[in-house]
Amino acid sequence: MRGAPARRSWGAVLFVWGIWTALLFAMIQFVATYGTNIPYYDEWDMVPRLVGERRVTPKWLWSQHNEHRIVIGRLVYIAATRLTDYDFRAVMFVNIAILAACAAGLIHFMRRLRGYTDYTDAFFPLLMLHLGQAENLIWAFQITFVFGTGLAILILCLLATPGRLSFRSGMLLASCAVLCPLVGGNGLGLVPAVFLCVLVVAWESWQGSPKQRRQAVGILALGVVSVVVAALYFVRYTRPAKHPFNPNIDAMLQGALRIMGMGLGAATKLYWPQIKTPLAVALASTGLVLGAITFFARNGRVRALRLLLFAGALLSVALGIAWARTAVAWDAILVSRYATLAAPLWCTVYLVFQLCFNKSLRTFAHTLLFLTAGVLFVKNRELGIQEAVRLNNIRSALVQDVLAGKTVSEIVERHHKAMTYAGPEVFAERLRMLRKHGVGVFTQMHEAPQPLVEAQPPVP
Repeated sequence: MRGAPARRSWGAVLFVWGIWTALLFAMIQFVATYGTNIPYYDEWDMVPRLVGERRVTPKWLWSQHNEHRIVIGRLVYIAATRLTDYDFRAVMFVNIAILAACAAGLIHFMRRLRGYTDYTDAFFPLLMLHLGQAENLIWAFQITFVFGTGLAILILCLLATPGRLSFRSGMLLASCAVLCPLVGGNGLGLVPAVFLCVLVVAWESWQGSPKQRRQAVGILALGVVSVVVAALYFVRYTRPAKHPFNPNIDAMLQGALRIMGMGLGAATKLYWPQIKTPLAVALASTGLVLGAITFFARNGRVRALRLLLFAGALLSVALGIAWARTAVAWDAILVSRYATLAAPLWCTVYLVFQLCFNKSLRTFAHTLLFLTAGVLFVKNRELGIQEAVRLNNIRSALVQDVLAGKTVSEIVERHHKAMTYAGPEVFAERLRMLRKHGVGVFTQMHEAPQPLVEAQPPVP
């Protein structure tokens, strides 16, 4: 009867991939409509290196940006923008490509895992390709969050693979652990759990042949590198002065739960606190299923342990965000960019229930997740468009002033507070850099005319 699910899955394949395709095109249209070809906020820090006024050095790549060390984000941003002749929208489309690849990879992984595609697998494109993460779609700088999410999804698929991981998969997992600190604090939070998973993989390989023992040493050595990189993250680390210390544990825990809810999209904030209890129950049930498989099941125990560690890592990331941001403002955790960071948690929940031996419970959980993502999709779209219009208006106003012949000084006076957290002098400097190097609309800026000075007669 193994062929029966495969035969009846054709309808599910068309359904799931049809949704993936439609949502991918919708996201491309979204960016094409609302993405503006100028830097925004943190991106102005990139301008000197982007145009070559300052060198791209290892020291700068490793330097702090708030709490983060965004080596990979900086490299991708500069490379994509330069390759497209300084089109600041290029990285926006890179973000879409990463999110689409995450959804496609999870769909494919589920087909390999169970042998066929189910209708509820449409949960993945609904989760990864909605507009409730608008900041990460039309703010190119958010490549660091999106890349980190892509890395987390790859790690999740490796950890959810049945049986022992091969040498290639083990090395890939350890390589992901090395890359995690290079995407920022959100990746750093994954390192301890992923390293423990690397230890598990290495230990399993060590139980095999002499060749597998040598492979185990290679996997472990690369895993140790990830710990070293994570430790270096804190060398000369300074806490951002504008982020106050947070002593409120209750606020942190409440904030972490809200961030995990945001993984389903920014629309969840509209239904808080009504969905607070269902979210807590869903997450607790996931933990119970993993715990039961880890301690009582004969098969799949190690895989469940790996997923349990990974789920704990995602929880620690949510706690870290809540600790750092709830002290700034009560609603600082409700920005749409955190939706992408929390999405891997719900992918983990979906995969965990695939391991559940009770078919009815598995079907119920998958269906509930699919329907929840589907219902929230509409509100996510509405919120995403509202946010996109707001951000587009802010940036388009600057473009209109440039085209209207406003001087650099006038543009700085009108827009520096809405466009960057840097001071007006720094903003003016970056604008002049873009003009000097012939970047986009900025070539049309000009300076205020200097007052004429009458020539003085020569002194007799």
